[in-house]
Amino acid sequence: MRIPSAMRRLALASAALLAASTGSAFAQTLPTIVTPPPMPVERDAQGCWASPGPNPATGVTPAFGMDERMDYWVRVSGKDWHFADKAPVSIRVRAVDIPNPAYGQERTTERTIEAHGFLDKRGRSGVVLPLAGPGYNFTIWSVLSLYRQGESAPFAVVDNNYGLAARSIRPCLMELAGDDRGSGKPVVTKVALRNPGTAILTDDDYPAAALRAEEQGRTSVRLTVSAHGLVSDCTVTASSGSAILDSTTCSILARRLRLNPALDEAGQPTQGTLATSITWRIPGSSPPEPAAPLPQPIRQ
Repeated sequence: MRIPSAMRRLALASAALLAASTGSAFAQTLPTIVTPPPMPVERDAQGCWASPGPNPATGVTPAFGMDERMDYWVRVSGKDWHFADKAPVSIRVRAVDIPNPAYGQERTTERTIEAHGFLDKRGRSGVVLPLAGPGYNFTIWSVLSLYRQGESAPFAVVDNNYGLAARSIRPCLMELAGDDRGSGKPVVTKVALRNPGTAILTDDDYPAAALRAEEQGRTSVRLTVSAHGLVSDCTVTASSGSAILDSTTCSILARRLRLNPALDEAGQPTQGTLATSITWRIPGSSPPEPAAPLPQPIRQ
């Protein structure tokens, strides 16, 4: 089988991974993707945190986190800092995006955010601030500079490693979600997508090893969903025949689906389940299936 060299955007429809492209075979020319090792992760009362460790040049230690409500956070600590524990503090954030030159020029934005002080396990002082909120999202910017009010020089400059951090903390978040059962009462309103019809896959999602092995097929799963809408478990109910595609299906859905939790008869959040599937097709190997809503909840 000849595998096309160009892949267009993969879309999730009819619980299927659809793609179409033309070109020459590239089975032997697929790039080798080096995945960075996960960051060390810790869990506390607020959520799960991943940190690359202290910057040897500045001594500043950043950590990127997510809580059970899927809010994004960054906390930064440093030697000889003096932020009062849990005290509110206004921080001006200057975010810089440094893209590949082929995709545009450098851009910047600034915003003042209400943060709070904290003390880390070693007694060092720092600040915790939300990375996303009404009208802004700093999770996608390359570099974050943090300023105290009235100061012209930043007290911390942080490389934004949120992408790697998010992957690193996923197992921790699933453990956190497993403890988040809500009321525990029978489901009346089922789990639902927050943004139905939104594509959640990109053209990099088809595993290179599965392409080389010419593996394709449908993976059906049942997701357990916490009272805050986080996936706490993914069970393969029907395999595609490829362990790589099955595990990738669970990984992608657990990371990217944004869900409204199930509700009990009193309207209180409770743990629920959701069933869906992805059909993986090597691009150009067969006609796409007709589009249909995704996903469909299983009977609760």
